[in-house]
Amino acid sequence: MHLTISLKQLIYFCILIFVVYGNSPNKIYGGEIGNIERYPYVVSIQYQNYHVCGGVIISQLHILTSASCVLAENNIVYGNIEILSGTNDLGKDDRIVYWRIYEVAYVIIHDRYEPQRNWINDLAILKLTSPMDLFRFREEASLVSLKMRRNGFHLVGWGVHPLTGITSRYLQMLHVRSIPPTACKGSGGSPIMMGRKIVGIISFISMNPEKPAIYTLAPHYEDWIELIKQKV
Repeated sequence: MHLTISLKQLIYFCILIFVVYGNSPNKIYGGEIGNIERYPYVVSIQYQNYHVCGGVIISQLHILTSASCVLAENNIVYGNIEILSGTNDLGKDDRIVYWRIYEVAYVIIHDRYEPQRNWINDLAILKLTSPMDLFRFREEASLVSLKMRRNGFHLVGWGVHPLTGITSRYLQMLHVRSIPPTACKGSGGSPIMMGRKIVGIISFISMNPEKPAIYTLAPHYEDWIELIKQKV
């Protein structure tokens, strides 16, 4: 399945997005600023106070992201990962009273994920040390049904400028259509959504516009996701 990202911007970067069952993450850049009240399920996964990649709230205690996002090296998970939630602003503006940092207790990598083949089974779930306080700026999302006709997609996450390498301060959103491809930049660990339903999790976006972006079709992993939520 191919997707096209459609947006107005000064520079257009074209990529193909391929669906796979299952590296290094780059980020969404060039979209429109996303309001957290509209996308309250999106979080920033942070290491040493820096944005690493995106994630999506799937319960008060669990964040869904890509395995490649949270692995510093082969089989070495970043330590002391934190979750910034309830804001579209990585600057943590003190005037915005709703943002909150949550600590991560456990990182669960899909048992069939292999760093040498990091485009396959590229999913991870982060278990928090304490439950999130859910409200209109911080809500959980659920998986889209495989039987549902899928259209009207969007990507949500933070972005790195392809020329300067500077991370965007504010959440970015890109519209996506399920027609033959041409288009833009995505974000490792960030969700591809249909409304408030999770379609996929971005695995890899190359800064080379000739190379493909890859994402994991999340509903194919529903049993694994639900098992982890119940057992961990």
